[in-house]
Amino acid sequence: MVEEKKVSINDYDILKSIGTGAFGTVYLSKEKESGKLFAIKALNKDHIVKTGKTKHVFREKEILSLLNSH
Repeated sequence: MVEEKKVSINDYDILKSIGTGAFGTVYLSKEKESGKLFAIKALNKDHIVKTGKTKHVFREKEILSLLNSH
């Protein structure tokens, strides 16, 4: 079994903001090790909890995880 490396925000260089939504901001980022570009979504946890949208956030995470695994 292959052990996966835990990913950290420190593994990326944040290049610029590419979008802002109701719950956070999406940033264009470059992985330091490979140089590959990624979009990183930073969410405002307090706002999500206050508006009762935690279920939506976890559903989005689950969907994105499924897409990434194929």
